[in-house]
This record gives sequence, structure tokens and C-alpha cells, in this order.
Amino acid sequence: MPSDAKIALFFLGDINYDARCFNMLQTLANASHKIDVFHNSNEVNKKENNQKINIHNLQTKHSSGWLRFYDWFAQIKKIKIGKYQTIIAADLYSLLGLNSRNKKTTIIYDVRDFFDEVSALNNRPFKKMIWGLLEKIQIKQVNTI
Repeated sequence: MPSDAKIALFFLGDINYDARCFNMLQTLANASHKIDVFHNSNEVNKKENNQKINIHNLQTKHSSGWLRFYDWFAQIKKIKIGKYQTIIAADLYSLLGLNSRNKKTTIIYDVRDFFDEVSALNNRPFKKMIWGLLEKIQIKQVNTI
């Protein structure tokens, strides 16, 4: 990746409270990359004052459930991803919104757990099956995990 690459990170969560994403952003910024972060927060960003990182808060109208995911998905679809050399999907919700609209853009899936292995869904077999199926379909569009 060129040292001045334009990168986008998508995360359906609050970057202020996710150390893993935040540390990755710091590493990329220290390597002279310019990063646009798209996350969901009800607060003003507290942590970042780095000029290489632009944080965009995409508000969702719903606090939980399928409607929250759908709202997030719809907001991602409005963003022009063609201007980024690399896109990092920090969760499945973001990955599903990205699809491979631009073959020149590298998509990285920063997976923490594959959805068919998440223990929170063990007692919810239908949800586990649906999310696992969506992940297996979309992961084919990813350049690297």
C-alpha cells in the first residue's frame, strides 16, 4: 500500500470505545495514510486530533435490531467508495454495505469472529444461519481478511 494511500474504515459502533480500531487508525496515520472513519456514535469524537484522520459520524435512527442494520447499510451505500484505495470493514454490518462496486478498491474484512461461530447466537439458530450465509456470500468480494 503506498504511504499516502486514501483509506476508509467502516464500523457500526463507536470508535471512541473500540481500542482495536483506534490503534489500527493510529498505526495507519503514523505510516502517512489519510483515513476517513465512518462510525456510529452519539458523542463527539474524544480521542483523535490527528490531521490524517477524519471521523464521520453516521447516525442511525434505531438503537438495535434489523432496522439499525438496514439504516447503517443505506448510509454506507451513499458514500462514494471509488476515491479510496483501501476500505476496511471492521464488522459484518459494514462489509454487507460495501459490496464490490469498484474493482480498483481493495476491501479488507477486519473480522474478529466469523458470525457462524459467535457464541451469542448459539441459542438463535435461525439468526446464526442467516448472518452466516450473508457473511459467506459477501466474503467472496473481499481481497483479504
